[in-house]
Amino acid sequence: MADTATTFAGIHNENEFYSHHYLSEIFTGDIRDTVARWRDAAEAAGGASAGARTPYDALRALARDYLQFRRQFAHARRHDARVGRQREWFARLLGALGYAYEPHNHLLEDGDGVGELQQIEAILKRRYADPERAPSWKSHVSDLRRFIVLVEKDRSASRLFEKYCIFQRADGIWSRPSGVYLDTPYLDTGLCAYYGPLGSESSRAPLSNRYRTFDMLSQFVPFVQRCGATSHLEIAKISCADNPERAHLHDAPGSTFTSTGIDDDFAIPGLKALFERPTSALSRLVWNTLCDPARDKNILKAKYQYNQSNHPHHADSQLVHQLRDSAWIPQGNDEYVRPSEALRDLLPEGFPFDPSWPWLKAIRFGAETQQRAEELRRNQKMAKELGFRDEAALADGRRFAELAPDTRRRILSEHEEPVDLPSREPGNRERRAETVREKARKAPERITEKRPRTVSVNRDAVKREQTEPYLRDLYTNADGVTICQVCKDRLPFKLADGRYFFELVEFLPDLERHHYQNYLALCPNHAAMFMHANGSKDEMRDRFLDLDGSQLELTLAEQPVTAYFTEPHVADLRVVVEVEDGK
Repeated sequence: MADTATTFAGIHNENEFYSHHYLSEIFTGDIRDTVARWRDAAEAAGGASAGARTPYDALRALARDYLQFRRQFAHARRHDARVGRQREWFARLLGALGYAYEPHNHLLEDGDGVGELQQIEAILKRRYADPERAPSWKSHVSDLRRFIVLVEKDRSASRLFEKYCIFQRADGIWSRPSGVYLDTPYLDTGLCAYYGPLGSESSRAPLSNRYRTFDMLSQFVPFVQRCGATSHLEIAKISCADNPERAHLHDAPGSTFTSTGIDDDFAIPGLKALFERPTSALSRLVWNTLCDPARDKNILKAKYQYNQSNHPHHADSQLVHQLRDSAWIPQGNDEYVRPSEALRDLLPEGFPFDPSWPWLKAIRFGAETQQRAEELRRNQKMAKELGFRDEAALADGRRFAELAPDTRRRILSEHEEPVDLPSREPGNRERRAETVREKARKAPERITEKRPRTVSVNRDAVKREQTEPYLRDLYTNADGVTICQVCKDRLPFKLADGRYFFELVEFLPDLERHHYQNYLALCPNHAAMFMHANGSKDEMRDRFLDLDGSQLELTLAEQPVTAYFTEPHVADLRVVVEVEDGK
């Protein structure tokens, strides 16, 4: 059958533009030379074996690829992905037909759809590519309105702004979104506690306060976040090279690291240096970042695997080591300790706590404190079972049993009489109360200043110069024996100068001034219990004010005990509390 126009696929005679005679009798002759030229060019280039095809063969070969293109185009959700697929197909189609693919943009007049996107892209290139050539603030605000509207219509368009300096930072520099973080007055993220101390080493700066007056502020903040400015503390994914357990990680099976290998670790950049001078705000930021339920639990583990054919090795991530080894947990009175030394009850407000959280277990929160408490409970139980008053008495009993029989008999003979509790009457109660009241009013204020760790400036001076002689006088009996207020027995040892040693332990830590009367004379064992295992600390003040007698009931290390107070000490402390309360 002879070729006519109707036998060529793709030719349609719309509205009978050509006559039937032309298409059936003349058309094949008109295109004969063109078809021959295509065939000669393909053969000269080596034919099909060399990949040279005539336009109609090349077009036929695209048939299967066209169906694949349509599926990919339909599944693409982002605008830029759809445009990319479309342009790739047009290049192949035009190339098959012998045309050079030379795309260029045309701005549409209506400012909608692709036209608006192209216009904004042109604005970005003209005004925001160079941070040294920023637009006027009026132009910038106008541009922002268009940017926000575009991203609200198509969130994927936010990627368009990633490489342009579209935001002014608080330091006046124009920056890409990746160089900006959000904090007050836009969002209360607490990020200034992390990025601020980093100074010039910080990769981000806060957003300029000039945007506070922007008329689209409620839409502006989400736009800033979608473009890449951060509003949360970022945990970086890094290599295992600096992990303290890298020897174990690199000891994984295998020898050659391939493209299928895994080298994953996690850390917060610069955190170890910042924790050398911790602040409550920084600690709270890190704590709440880790409490985020959406946080990937994989950040707690480093993983190293040479390739898919071998098993990986795991270890605690660098982040866990950063948190575990640094003193950053606040415990009141501007004190920061390592997680293992921390107590849940001493955490300030703003530190939610759930003992089941994996990250708390990974950093061993409270491990050492819990271990000491368990040892203390075991020793106390053993002491009671053996008839001893407490752990210290049990330890003394063991030492006593190791002495020679003659030595034991001599010691027993020397201590047959029980120790008398110190007791004295104040000479003039009213005069003493007035003297104490006057001294309480003039007591040094609690003053702090920033040091590597913030401590009370004048507390040690008060303890050394006033508290120590005051308590030694009150709790030394007529025989020269100084007692522990909880043991109600002689202190365990003497100093080189012959004086009994005791710990000065602050009794009511919530008083605003340092009063030398506000301390207890305790043996080292009960001093530790009072500070670290005190179940009565929240009720201490009320119990003392209600005290009737000389024995104050307490709960130390989960055991009921009493602390002995001389009458002058009780009277003095009550006056101090009255002064603090403004009475």
